[in-house]
Amino acid sequence: MNKRIFFGMALSVVALAMAFYGCNKDDSGSNAKVVKITRTSCGEHFSGSKAKSLDEDERYDVRWDNGQVEVTHVNWAAPCDLHDVTVDVKVEGNVVTVNECGDGGLANCICKIDNRCHIMNLPKGTYTFVFMLCGYEKHRQQYTL
Repeated sequence: MNKRIFFGMALSVVALAMAFYGCNKDDSGSNAKVVKITRTSCGEHFSGSKAKSLDEDERYDVRWDNGQVEVTHVNWAAPCDLHDVTVDVKVEGNVVTVNECGDGGLANCICKIDNRCHIMNLPKGTYTFVFMLCGYEKHRQQYTL
């Protein structure tokens, strides 16, 4: 009787472990990850960002750079007291979702900055990039890397 109970419990643990793994595995087929995040100070641009002034519209530049994808968010209207920026990337098929989120207090001013991240392990190809700000979609565009 004790062997039957032990075997039943062991089988239940294995089934739960398999269900947990199946619900949490990455089916994207990509190991893409953000390896570097940098940003400019208020009112400054990265050299070579092609931004002519702070009056330009906000935009995203995507380019292939030494085996990595460089994504630059140009003229991001951010709070002046922005402390930290996180960037998460998710790849599903040919759709790359880039989610930026800034950590700041209740600022009484807004300034334009550039935020740049590098994504590694994304093979060359044609992708639809979906740009999000703290979970809300801002823009989507197709790029060939």
